[in-house]
Amino acid sequence: MNNYFGIGIDAKISLDFHHKREEHPEKCRSRTRNYMWYGVLGSKQWLQKTCKNLEQKVQLECDGQRIPLPSLQGIVVLNIPR
Repeated sequence: MNNYFGIGIDAKISLDFHHKREEHPEKCRSRTRNYMWYGVLGSKQWLQKTCKNLEQKVQLECDGQRIPLPSLQGIVVLNIPR
């Protein structure tokens, strides 16, 4: 069971990290290096704004009501209480 899923920048960063780990497993052998890679890849995506204007590409609806979205680069849906 998933506790959350993301659409946009967080999903792109996770995918980039997955590809980095598959291509160069020796660079992702420690928790500290993994944090570093997430930071590098995340900064790159944030600066390039690859998920810019996501609110124009995604519609969010809850209980039959459309929810207006502000300017954003990602949406995370959680099913955990905190």
